[in-house]
Amino acid sequence: MFVSVEPPADARAALAEALDRRDIGPARLVSPERWHITLAFLGEVYHDRVLVLGSRLAEVAARAAPLQLGLAGAGVFPSRGRPSVLWVGLTGDIEPLRELAGTVASSLRQAGVRLERRRFAPHLTVARYRNAAAGASATKAAVAVAELSGHSGPRFTVEEIRLMRSHLGRHPWHEPVGAWRLAGQRGSGEP
Repeated sequence: MFVSVEPPADARAALAEALDRRDIGPARLVSPERWHITLAFLGEVYHDRVLVLGSRLAEVAARAAPLQLGLAGAGVFPSRGRPSVLWVGLTGDIEPLRELAGTVASSLRQAGVRLERRRFAPHLTVARYRNAAAGASATKAAVAVAELSGHSGPRFTVEEIRLMRSHLGRHPWHEPVGAWRLAGQRGSGEP
């Protein structure tokens, strides 16, 4: 399971069009309907914990204000060596997004969820490099990053956070488990 925010259809369409015009090489594209910005990765969660997590996320969302974001720029993870992920970056309310991710993580930890202690890096994964020669992946990834660096999609408002369940396999998909509207006001002292 994971907690995320998602770009709307027009932002996805603009990015999908930008990707269609580029050769990203031996990478496997993530389907646009699965594009999201992960705030916290929870891993396996027992069914009986979902209600508690939902309650925590509702509290966080009630205090957090909507965000203005845009999809822009690109990069790879890891930044050195053989790339495994091609991502698109974000513009706009990045610091409030970081604060929201931190508040989500803190609240979930207080509920007993063990989360990775990794610095939040706001991004949207668009492709994965697997089973390709290191040199070919790195070269194609560098070209894709250079070509996507000028991408600047439409701005959009993030109005909710979602708790999602991943279904892995040959055709992976994400199932929404719950969604909570961001109802706070900017400048209220809360993220």
